[in-house]
Formats: sequence, structure tokens, C-alpha cells
Amino acid sequence: SGRTGRAGKQGNAILLYTSSQRRTVRSLERDVGCKFEFVSAPAMEEVLESSAEQVVATLCGVHPESVQFFTPTAQKL
Repeated sequence: SGRTGRAGKQGNAILLYTSSQRRTVRSLERDVGCKFEFVSAPAMEEVLESSAEQVVATLCGVHPESVQFFTPTAQKL
């Protein structure tokens, strides 16, 4: 589990768990008195779309004079 917010500040916690641990997570929810938001893992299409967006953002940071060195490989892709 990772979290943001320390030293009395608010934040978010992210907990990864298996299906066999769901009951324990529900118990933890009751024990701490918080309502957890359960979110499924992203679909493969969402992961690929996000990766593609990150590639485009990275490429936008390439110096214009360097683009010519990457063009042949990009065309192959």
C-alpha cells in the first residue's frame, strides 16, 4: 500500500490485493472507519492508449534537429 499525505495532511492510499484478500480488505475498511473506493485494473486498451500518449509526449521533447535521426525507425514502426 502506498499513500500520499503525511504529518497530519490528507492524502490517498492505494492498496493492491488479490481476490482472496478482499474479505480482509473489507474488514480493514470497517476497522479504520473509512469507505474505500474499489477500482478494477485498467483494460489492456487503456494501458496501450496511455503508453501511446506518453510516447507522443516524449517525442515532443526531442530537439527538432535530432528528429531526422529517429525518423527511419519511426517509419518502421
